[in-house]
Amino acid sequence: MSVWAVSWALGAKVPDAVSRSVLVALGHLASDRDEVRVPAQVLRDVAVCSTARVGQALRELEDCGLVQLLAASSQWFALRLLIPDMFTGIADALPVEVPKVAL
Repeated sequence: MSVWAVSWALGAKVPDAVSRSVLVALGHLASDRDEVRVPAQVLRDVAVCSTARVGQALRELEDCGLVQLLAASSQWFALRLLIPDMFTGIADALPVEVPKVAL
């Protein structure tokens, strides 16, 4: 699971609730390289809609520049999340040491 990808998905501008559900699920399933290979049934179950509607949502997300569809079949989708570098680089900006707090 990619915490950054889920956070990005929750804040992304998407066309509708189904697209948001699909994008958040993709963020949850994303690898460290922001890639996802997922059975269509998983996305269908998360978004509570038909496989055809999941396919439509993925096309809408691709049109919005949020995902890149790498491969698709009736049973599987392979995608890349197009998360901006400025978003994924947040971890590098966090302090390494935690300051001590007087109690």
